[in-house]
Amino acid sequence: MVFMAITPFFCSTLPSARASRAQQSSMPQDPTNPSDHKSLSRSLGEFFGHIWKGVQTPVDPPPPQKQILKHETTEQARETEQGKVIVRRTVVEELEIPTPPPKK
Repeated sequence: MVFMAITPFFCSTLPSARASRAQQSSMPQDPTNPSDHKSLSRSLGEFFGHIWKGVQTPVDPPPPQKQILKHETTEQARETEQGKVIVRRTVVEELEIPTPPPKK
């Protein structure tokens, strides 16, 4: 019984290596502390990593080309109780030509 009462207290007071590393990595770096600054090689690696990621990311393909085959408009004038009304119908036939995907 005494061992059970002491064990949780004893275990909670000892910092584990994993817990201390987790606390260090989750804490933001303090710019005023010179020991928290990133090394030059790390900064250069991050920089070129961002450049490499941008080069490898595919660009959105251009929209498909549209070619108008037929553009037809018809108009009719009709008499109604409210007066003269113009009825207009427009038909547009388009052809979409898909662009081929970019080659890698």
